[in-house]
Amino acid sequence: MDSLVQVWQLLGLVLIGLLLTVLYCLKSFIMTDIVERRAARQIASKLPDCADGLMSDLTLRLESAGTTQIDHVLIAPHGLYVIEQKNYSGRLLGNITDRYWTKFSGSASILKLQNPFRQNYNHIKAIQHTLKKAEVDCINVVIINGRCQFSGTEKPEWLCMGIEDFTS
Repeated sequence: MDSLVQVWQLLGLVLIGLLLTVLYCLKSFIMTDIVERRAARQIASKLPDCADGLMSDLTLRLESAGTTQIDHVLIAPHGLYVIEQKNYSGRLLGNITDRYWTKFSGSASILKLQNPFRQNYNHIKAIQHTLKKAEVDCINVVIINGRCQFSGTEKPEWLCMGIEDFTS
């Protein structure tokens, strides 16, 4: 009987360990979702009178194959603001035309990231394909949240350092 209790206790500990591991792995996804929802509320609360609405967390088919997830699309009479949101900290180095940007976190941590403007370009193409209008005007916007400093040679026009930078 004692061995059966010990097996159940061990099984319980293993299950708790697995649950904690899964929650730890999902933490960044959950935090990203929270930040994106907060940004959607901030953008929606500050919509200009001319804006027709905001859609968030859209999944569209790509022309070639697969799907793409778009953080936000702000609908305005003069075009669609296609918004890619990133949560970065540290120093970010890149140019609008670079394939990859480099993120420096501290003195030793260096990470190569896909240029978010290039990533967002694929989102724009998916929107144009879905609407069957290649000429629809889309403004490529990247919002970087978090304690991040951009150090490229020239800051791209629609690179917003924080949601306030976009909504002001």
